[in-house]
This record gives sequence, C-alpha cells and structure tokens, in this order.
Amino acid sequence: MNWDQLSGEWKQMQAQVKSKWAKLTDDDLQNLNAKKDMLIGKIQARYGILKDEAERQLDEWMTSLSLKGGHDELVEKSDKKHADGQSVDQPPQRRLPCMRRR
Repeated sequence: MNWDQLSGEWKQMQAQVKSKWAKLTDDDLQNLNAKKDMLIGKIQARYGILKDEAERQLDEWMTSLSLKGGHDELVEKSDKKHADGQSVDQPPQRRLPCMRRR
C-alpha cells in the first residue's frame, strides 16, 4: 500500500493507525488530514523517538498492510464484469481445452 492509497481511505484507516500507535488520540488523527509528514511528527512526539525511526515504523506498517491485503479489505468490490462474467476485481481465468478420453 502506498501513501496515496492510504490517504484516499484515511477515515477508514484511522482505526488501524490507532491500533498500531495507541498513544495517538482521535483528535491527533482527525487533525492530520492524511498528511504523512504530520503523522510521522505525531508518532515521533507521542513515542519520544527520532524522526527516522518514526518514518521507518510507518513504512514498515504500510508494507505489512500490502502483504496482508489491507487495502483490499477496505474497498468495496466492483460490480463490473469481464466479458466472461467474472468480476473485474479478479483476473480472468484461462479456460483450457477439454480433453476427452477415448
């Protein structure tokens, strides 16, 4: 997950941010307006760590969301379909020719 994806889903992501960094308040998260540098600053201030460490933690957390498919859990599935009727959220499956035994 990149920051553009996270900021686009900021309202939904606030709960996950707060579960990771429990010292952040609801007001902290609402006032950030999905600004990465401001979130890094708040993590730094609340936890008394260096900016580089706060940035590392945030980047690591965002990577873990990508590995877990975190963003996909927040996005409603599309109703659009491929020509074969499969959802566009899933790659189309190849159909193999049927082989009959003789």
